[in-house]
Amino acid sequence: MGLLNHVKGISTIALILLVLISALMGGIISYAFTIAYYIKIPKETTLAITNIYINPRNVRSFIIEVLNPSYSPNDTNITRIALSLKNGTQLYDVVETNPPIRNGLRIQKGESVNITCSTIKKDNMTMTFGEFISAFPGEAILVHVFAEGSPAANVEAFLPYVKVEITADFNPRVSFKKFNITLTNSPLSEVDLTITDIIPGLIAFEEVDPNFKSTHVVLLRNETVCFKFYNGSWREFAQITLEIRTEEGYVFRKEITMKTVHAVIQAVSFDENQTDRFNVEVYNFAESVNTVNVERIECVLENGTKLSFECYSA
Repeated sequence: MGLLNHVKGISTIALILLVLISALMGGIISYAFTIAYYIKIPKETTLAITNIYINPRNVRSFIIEVLNPSYSPNDTNITRIALSLKNGTQLYDVVETNPPIRNGLRIQKGESVNITCSTIKKDNMTMTFGEFISAFPGEAILVHVFAEGSPAANVEAFLPYVKVEITADFNPRVSFKKFNITLTNSPLSEVDLTITDIIPGLIAFEEVDPNFKSTHVVLLRNETVCFKFYNGSWREFAQITLEIRTEEGYVFRKEITMKTVHAVIQAVSFDENQTDRFNVEVYNFAESVNTVNVERIECVLENGTKLSFECYSA
């Protein structure tokens, strides 16, 4: 009797276990069929940009981290990287990277790669990343990564806000051999700057104070520094492109139009009784920034012969 009860107990437990296992297996199978309807393995590779690293203290380059997810069906090749302003349509191609992407950069399934980007191309001109930031400080941009057989990966990022106010003083009333360049680092700038070079177009100069050539000059946020240039002739220049370079990689440019003298020849008169001389009337307009010092008069005859005459005020 006891043995029979024992056997019945074991049979009951076994039956319960079978029912539980059947229910569990049924649930798993049902879940698998149900979830398969909602989750589909992609048919094409879809890259993802997982990080954009821009260091405002070194904008010679920036780093993109790109992932080819493990569920991608294939490996792929990155063929192009470009930038655009968030609300713009112009694409700025990245043309210098490490590792290079010129011939395609292979990225396997489940692999993540860091790409350092340094040189950007706009139309037919190239620029450094620092120049790009200097032109669009604080702007929202989109980073685009293109690959074979894959839609472009896009992510938004913000450029550092670093801005320098440039004031140029070319005053002919003072001297054509002296000029001043004043730089102010905006109080909203994210970093202090170190001035390594100031290029006043093609104007040559011998001295500058403070001398950034011998010792780089620090320009703190919300600080102004006036650079005084000596022994440089700018008499022949009507306009220049002023360029400021920093140790951090920023490049600032500004078009400068010089103050000029506006004078015209109003009349030329000859006296047949005074064949050794003639008169030239020169008028200096009120908007001229300086007096006119006429040093000589040049004439060109019909046959092309050039004549030069010393002159004096009547």
